[in-house]
Amino acid sequence: MEKAGIGVHLWMVFFVVQVVMWTVPCVTGRSVGQSCTGSTGSQGNCVSGAVCDSGTCRIPVRQSCTGTTGSQGNCVSGAVCDSGGVCRRTYGSTCTNNNDCRNDIHEYCRTGTCLCTSNYFRQKTSNVCKNVNILVVGNLKQRGVKMETSVEIDWDPPGELNGADAEYIAEIIDGSWSDWSPWSSTTDASFGGLTQGKRYTVYVTTRTKRNPIYGNAMVQYTTPRSLTVYTKPGKPGSLTEATYTLPHVTLRFNPSAGNVEYYTVTVDGTEVRVSGSQPLEARFTLWRAETTYTVTIVANSNRVRSDNRTDTFFVDAARECLLQL
Repeated sequence: MEKAGIGVHLWMVFFVVQVVMWTVPCVTGRSVGQSCTGSTGSQGNCVSGAVCDSGTCRIPVRQSCTGTTGSQGNCVSGAVCDSGGVCRRTYGSTCTNNNDCRNDIHEYCRTGTCLCTSNYFRQKTSNVCKNVNILVVGNLKQRGVKMETSVEIDWDPPGELNGADAEYIAEIIDGSWSDWSPWSSTTDASFGGLTQGKRYTVYVTTRTKRNPIYGNAMVQYTTPRSLTVYTKPGKPGSLTEATYTLPHVTLRFNPSAGNVEYYTVTVDGTEVRVSGSQPLEARFTLWRAETTYTVTIVANSNRVRSDNRTDTFFVDAARECLLQL
């Protein structure tokens, strides 16, 4: 009787164990975000579509992710959620093709590394690719007093520099002629040997390394910033002749060097405009004899005035003019 009771008891235990085995669900894998066992990059014991990443189940590159744009979210290490909700490799990370990298911020896969595409550069402070034209210089201007044969310019560095390795080159152009300053990190330049009274155009271009980890192998250039600049007209030549023909005095003078649009000749408060073509003469009506008159001659070009040329002449009692140079 005792043996029979023992048999029934064992049968009941077996039945309970079987029921438990039938009712407890089978665990198929660890969810994203949970700990896992397995080598990094392998599925290990993670659910399908996830990989074990340093002991945590995460979403691999090129798979859909959850997280704010630019954050790791639930992506594997070295990857972030892009604007399309897909895990992509970050700048400088290893890659096998362009789809591994963040196309939404202009990265591509080059020699196994995610780098910036053409016309973009790595901005150090944010470690993302930015359009190179954010490095166009600001406040380009002609500096100081205008000079006859030289021009000085300066500019502000780009507001979006943020640690970029930027250099600048300035170019001055007049038709088919041009001159350059050397590449430099300074924010000014000067040009000499220019013609008096001329208008020139200067251009300033910024260049930076597209991917600093590759040195100078790939350099990007901004659209140039341009400015019109002017040289001062040359000082007019001296007074050469003063003749009196009732009731006028005619004055002749030598030209300025370089380009001149017109001259202004002033005597006794009266101003006369003289074209830049030869002969250079101005006529005034003067009635006072025994008087010394002062003549001021100024060359004008592109709304820029030259230094004054000042001479004198004397009208005697016989209404004859005598130069007093």
